[in-house]
Amino acid sequence: MQRYNDFFYPGWRIDTKNTHGTGCTLSSAIAASLAKGLPLEGAVEAAKDYLTGAIARAKTDSVGHGHGPVHHFWFYGDHWGRMK
Repeated sequence: MQRYNDFFYPGWRIDTKNTHGTGCTLSSAIAASLAKGLPLEGAVEAAKDYLTGAIARAKTDSVGHGHGPVHHFWFYGDHWGRMK
């Protein structure tokens, strides 16, 4: 079994209620990055960057009551509007 060092991934708080699905999104993004061949540290960093963007872009979306979902497609930017 390979041993890893401890790493810290700093961030900032985003003031939003749209945080539903953050754990699943983070773990899926880590798994996808590992499948693409990134080392563990790089996979976690890429996944955290993706999730931070998904939370930040969902900040103004209002879906239902309570905690809304993160914006999974933020990465596509303006292209997403044209793909609908």
